[in-house]
Amino acid sequence: MKNILHIIIVLAMAAAVVSCALVPMDVNKVLELKPDQKIYTAYNIWYENKDDISQLNYHKGKILPFGTEVNIFEATKESVVFQDINTCDTYRVVFIRRNQIARTELYLKNLFTVKNAEALISGIKPDILQKIKSGAVEKGMTKREVLLSYGYPAPHRTPSLNDNTWIYFDDAAKNKRVIFSTKGLVLEIMKDEQEKK
Repeated sequence: MKNILHIIIVLAMAAAVVSCALVPMDVNKVLELKPDQKIYTAYNIWYENKDDISQLNYHKGKILPFGTEVNIFEATKESVVFQDINTCDTYRVVFIRRNQIARTELYLKNLFTVKNAEALISGIKPDILQKIKSGAVEKGMTKREVLLSYGYPAPHRTPSLNDNTWIYFDDAAKNKRVIFSTKGLVLEIMKDEQEKK
């Protein structure tokens, strides 16, 4: 009898945890949107499978460009589903708990913006803009330009954007470091190999 009661308690707790993760978030509140305000991607989002994009934004496959107008269908602690307004393609970014050191709301605030592409690229030189659009980073780029091209660095490896080394992932086994000068300009891009875990 004690074992059955223990099993019931464990199952009830598991159901509560799962249901909390699936509760929709109020995107308007999280993004502090005004009525009828448009939403855009804040940086290039890389993907191989539109239905399973890692929050780590692995740098391989195709790119959904920064400044793409989107409609968010659903956001939970587990994922966010949104649609490109122009193509009607639907995307799903998955949040992996073991890689999260911040609340999901922060990831949403980083992923989306109310600034359109024109506002995002204001003041960026045309030759640098071409690099950003192709998902490239090179020496001399600013942190802002790197964010547009690569997105936010993995927060479990780069806890602060004030750090002078940002770590990104090409896939689960390969990462790269973008090293900045004290003036915030790219000095070096180093590729690392890490063991698969």
